[in-house]
Amino acid sequence: MLSDNNKGALFMMSAMAVLTAAEAIQKTIGSQIPLFQMLFIRSIMGCVLLIPLSYVIGPIQFPADVRTNAILFIRSLGDVGASFAYLAAIISIPLANARAIVQILPLVMSLCAFFFLGERLGWRRISAILVGLFGVLLIVKPGSEGFGLPALLVLCAVGFSVVRDLGTRFVRPDINSLTVAAYATLMVAVCSGIASAFTAWDPVSVTQIGLIFVAAISLLAVYLFLILAMRYGQITFVAMFRYTGLLWAIFAGFIVFGDWPDSLTFVGAMLIVGSGVFVVYRERRLGQNTASRSRDPLT
Repeated sequence: MLSDNNKGALFMMSAMAVLTAAEAIQKTIGSQIPLFQMLFIRSIMGCVLLIPLSYVIGPIQFPADVRTNAILFIRSLGDVGASFAYLAAIISIPLANARAIVQILPLVMSLCAFFFLGERLGWRRISAILVGLFGVLLIVKPGSEGFGLPALLVLCAVGFSVVRDLGTRFVRPDINSLTVAAYATLMVAVCSGIASAFTAWDPVSVTQIGLIFVAAISLLAVYLFLILAMRYGQITFVAMFRYTGLLWAIFAGFIVFGDWPDSLTFVGAMLIVGSGVFVVYRERRLGQNTASRSRDPLT
């Protein structure tokens, strides 16, 4: 019988595998039709698919207060920017390279939590963040021919993701997760629709429509898997299995596109993953120590 943590880990690994499949599909379609056109079609499909999903998870809410709507709006803009920048990047660079750079996000979030949320940050985690940033430099290779717009776009995607994740911290606890996802999906639909109106549309085949639909369903499946992962397992335990996404990206990049990371990319990825796992492990240890102290009758 699997423990709750093991169930959470399986759901997290499943989410990363399905996410990689969705990215591979979008990388393929994005090289055939304009990016904004693909995103608009996918997000419209996502909006439609949210309707039956609301019967499973709970109804989509429409908060009345201005503050909550403003937070959801800013968070959704971060989601839009991250989607646009990341998908534009993976069209031109291997999935593994892009996914490896994105793994720096938990480290950047730790740094932002220190500056904006007042969370403590010891020298061990600061050292891990610096190691992770060095790993990113090995992957993007600044100053070399390998450094260009795609690598910058992935870094921009990380920046937008920080806005999205920090915004999530400020969403009221009574606002359910599906509402947050619905706001983001609708925002992507609106922004990609506006952007696509200023670009020429290419004919879309039945096969392409089918693949985009599979990508839309896959992204909703990722959303469900992530919810189940967080509900079953401890967040600090389950979060470590998010890094399996890099393995899936390497595998998919090689099988589907024939891409294989060079040695520097491998080293950089290992540094990022290692430092990220250390930060998650450190947060878990600190959480356990805090809990044990709170149970101590002498404190």
